[in-house]
Amino acid sequence: SDKLEAQGRSLWTSGAGNGQTFAGAAATGTHGSMIARGGIQDHIRALQIVTPSGIRWIEPDTGVMSDAFIAATGSTALRDDNMFAAAQLPVGSLGIVTALVVDSVPKFLVRPIQNLRKVDRAALDWLAAGDFRRFSAAYALDQDPDFVQMIVNPYKPFKRPAMLRFLYREPWRDDYPRATPGQLGAGYDALSLLGRLLNDYPWARGPLLQFAMKQGYASGPDIDAPPVYGSWGEGLDTHRPLADLFNASVTIDRADLARAFERICAVYARHGGSTVVTIRFMERAQGLLAPARFTHNAVIDFDGPRSQRTADAYARVVECLDAEGITFTRHWAKSCRLDAARVAADYGEDFRRWRTARDRLLPDPAHRALFGSEVLDGLGLTC
Repeated sequence: SDKLEAQGRSLWTSGAGNGQTFAGAAATGTHGSMIARGGIQDHIRALQIVTPSGIRWIEPDTGVMSDAFIAATGSTALRDDNMFAAAQLPVGSLGIVTALVVDSVPKFLVRPIQNLRKVDRAALDWLAAGDFRRFSAAYALDQDPDFVQMIVNPYKPFKRPAMLRFLYREPWRDDYPRATPGQLGAGYDALSLLGRLLNDYPWARGPLLQFAMKQGYASGPDIDAPPVYGSWGEGLDTHRPLADLFNASVTIDRADLARAFERICAVYARHGGSTVVTIRFMERAQGLLAPARFTHNAVIDFDGPRSQRTADAYARVVECLDAEGITFTRHWAKSCRLDAARVAADYGEDFRRWRTARDRLLPDPAHRALFGSEVLDGLGLTC
C-alpha cells in the first residue's frame, strides 16, 4: 500500500489488516474485505514463474505485456486463461514466482465508523440478502458502505455488543487531516494479550472476550465523533502479533449466513473456543482455488489466542456445517483441517483444471516434488 500510494495509486481490496507479503497473501487466497470486490489475487494481471524446465511468463489469452517485454525478461510467453487462473493462486506448488504485474486504482479516501452495538437477529437477514445500506443505516450512517465487519463474542452473541466497523469510500483530496491508524480505528491485536487468561479460566471466556472487545476494539470514531479520513492503506493497521495465535476461517455463501451464524457460535462456545468470531463480506474471487468461490461470500474468521480447546472447537464448527449441509471452504494459510479428498470435493472441476495446469508447468513428478511438503502433499497439490 505504501509503495502504490506514494505514486497516487491504491489497492482496491485486501484483508482487513496490513503486514502480509503481497505474494504470500495472493498465493494462499487471502480474502478481500471490500464488499463489492474479490480477493487480493484479483489484482494480478500477469506473473513470471520459474520451474526446472524453464521460465514462463503467464498471462490470460488476451495478453498484457508486449512480446518484446516478455523476451527481455528471459521468459517464454504462456498466454492461456486456464493456466493464468491456476497461477493467480498457486498455493506454493507451481514453481517459484519471481515477478508479478499488479493492477491498481487511483488513490481514494475512506471514512471509518466503529462502535459497539447489540445486533438483532433480523439484521443477519439483511446482511445475508446483501442489504448493507439497511444494516449501515441501523448501526452507523445512512449511506452505502464499502466495507462491513462484525466482530462478535460467540458467548451470547445477540446479548453482548458486537464490534462493528464500516468504511465509506470518498474521492481523494490532498487536504484531508492526517490521522493515526488508532484514530482511524485500526488494530486487531487486543486479544493477543489475553491468551493465557482465556486458556486458564475457561469459565470466564465470555466476560473476558467482551472486556477485550471493549478495551481494545472500540476506540475508533463513532457517528457522533468528528469525521476522520485515511487512504485505504492508512486505514489498515500493520498486524503485530503479541502472542501465539490461532487462525482459522470458513467462507460460506452469504445467503447461508443467517442460518449458519447462530449454529457456529453455539458449537464454538460449547466446545471452548477462546477467540472472537469475525464476519466480513466480499464477492467471488479470481483463481481456480480461491476459497471465496461463491457469487457473494461471507468470510467467518476465528482468530485469537492459540489453545487446544480452540482448535477442537473449530473442528466442531466444521463438523456442524457439514451436518447442516452448508457448503463452505477454508483459508489455505490458516488452520484448515483439510485433506486431498476434501480439497477435491470442495473445488470439483476447478481443482481438476488446476492440476492439469500444474502438470503442464511441472510434467516431471520429480520436479513437482521439489515444491512439495508434508502439508502440500497431503492436500493433493504436489502429488
